[in-house]
Amino acid sequence: MTTEQHCADRADARRDRIADTVRRLGTQLREDRRERGPHVADAAWVDEPFDDWLAMLHEGKPLARTSMLALAVGMDQTL
Repeated sequence: MTTEQHCADRADARRDRIADTVRRLGTQLREDRRERGPHVADAAWVDEPFDDWLAMLHEGKPLARTSMLALAVGMDQTL
């Protein structure tokens, strides 16, 4: 296997892991919205990721991948 192919395989594996995480998070949010209602579930969903995002803006802290994905999934489900 060439270095180029190895890098491509790693990129594919990473993309697959991210896609699986997005699907799992989407399922969790949809279930929570059905159980607790959209208003309560959405507020709980974005609570920590939104705080992380604000810290990134104000303090220059890097945004964790988990927060980034949670915000993206939340926007996908609600917009």
